[in-house]
Amino acid sequence: MRRALRALVSSVLMALSVLVMTLTAAGAQETVNGVQAIPGFDHAAVGIPLTGKHAQIICESCHIDNVLKGTPRDCASCHNGTRAPGKPAGHPAVGNDCASCHTTVNFVPFAFDHTAITQDCATCHNGSRARGKPADHIRATDNCDDCHVTTGFGTVRVDHRDVIGSCVSCHNGAIAPGQPAGHIAAPDDCAACHSTLSFARAIVDHTLIAAPCATCHDGKTAMGKPAGHIPAPETCDSCHTPFFEQSFANVSMDHDAAFGACVSCHYQGNPIGAPSQPATHTFLNDDCATCHNTMAFQIGRTFDHGAVTGDCVDCHFPGNELGAPAKPGDHMSTTNNCGACHNTSDFAAVSMDHAEALGACNGCHFAGNTYGASSQPPLHVGTSDDCAACHTSTASFSVVSFTHDEATGPCAGCHFPGNFFGAPTQPAFHAASGVTSNSCTNCHAVGEPPLPAMNHALGFANGECVECHFTYQSSTLDPNNPGSSRQTHVPGDNCNSCHF
Repeated sequence: MRRALRALVSSVLMALSVLVMTLTAAGAQETVNGVQAIPGFDHAAVGIPLTGKHAQIICESCHIDNVLKGTPRDCASCHNGTRAPGKPAGHPAVGNDCASCHTTVNFVPFAFDHTAITQDCATCHNGSRARGKPADHIRATDNCDDCHVTTGFGTVRVDHRDVIGSCVSCHNGAIAPGQPAGHIAAPDDCAACHSTLSFARAIVDHTLIAAPCATCHDGKTAMGKPAGHIPAPETCDSCHTPFFEQSFANVSMDHDAAFGACVSCHYQGNPIGAPSQPATHTFLNDDCATCHNTMAFQIGRTFDHGAVTGDCVDCHFPGNELGAPAKPGDHMSTTNNCGACHNTSDFAAVSMDHAEALGACNGCHFAGNTYGASSQPPLHVGTSDDCAACHTSTASFSVVSFTHDEATGPCAGCHFPGNFFGAPTQPAFHAASGVTSNSCTNCHAVGEPPLPAMNHALGFANGECVECHFTYQSSTLDPNNPGSSRQTHVPGDNCNSCHF
């Protein structure tokens, strides 16, 4: 049984060998013109279809020594420079997937797959190895793939970051769209306003615009002045400067450009946001510019008191919020009628009205005072401090009505020859009579009015009478005229015996 089986296997193997040899001879007859197809055998069935140039070469070109097993299946294993021509030395740096770019019909590429390229575009596209940048190409870097795509070189999406030169180098109406006819008057620095990501969404750099604002801001080309705008001319940039272009609501107000009175904007509840007169503001009219200026609105500028309708103390009181100076602590004692002495044009210039002064004269007129008030001079007569008792006029201090009740010194302190007070001195008969004493009150009464006549009621001794009534020529007793009608007196007579 076993012998029979072995004989059958040997017969089958012999038959198969004959069949293979027969098929090989009939289906793969090689010639110099190519390969004759083997009837009934499809090369594509083993995963490698023979197309193009591969269908025109003999089998041994790939199946070396007629060995089928281990025959390479990828391009690079055959095209390695030994079995078949390989990648030339000047080939671009790519992988080994030749079929990505090359075909078996024609090795010169017709659809180059750039995805495998690791070098820069200009490495190949230099005008020698591959078509390079044309002469009329816009000035740009060699980063071709920033703008071009490898699936269609004519499809361009310009990356302006690679462009060399200014915008108008291309955007001149010939190479690329230029500035339209209706464009606002502006220089050629397009990038100052436009973005290459969205050209229509411009953020205008107003510093480049030379035309007046209203040329564009007319409500059509650009937003114009709203209906509720304050009365003002068309010189928008007087208040809305280019520095505020990101937010037009930010305003640096130039009041010189505003029309009308201050209160046309600065009123209570205005929608403009203009500050109005505060509740603590002093009583004034609505002509704000009389006192305030637009450069520094706070107190500190020239204040026009002519617009004030109240009293000085309505503003000038301690702790006021107006910044108005109050009466200093060392001010002389006066009423609150400031205007009686001060004027608003020069507060330091004082015209003193003594009718507003409170207290005694020496409250101000003392030595070393800070008011500039004249004090009692060193040569002043000795008196009390009641200046007004003698100086009855504040208009002219030299007008004096002297009252002896205020004198504090002896009579001779004023009544001496050559005094500058205008005080009368001892008459000549005092010297003739020998009465030269300065004790005036021994004979004369004191007080007001002073009595220059002899006051005999004071009482005198007999010896004192003759000091006047004997030696003086006009006296009652005249020794040189004994024959007078008057009674002849004997010297040494006791006057008091008759005269009392």
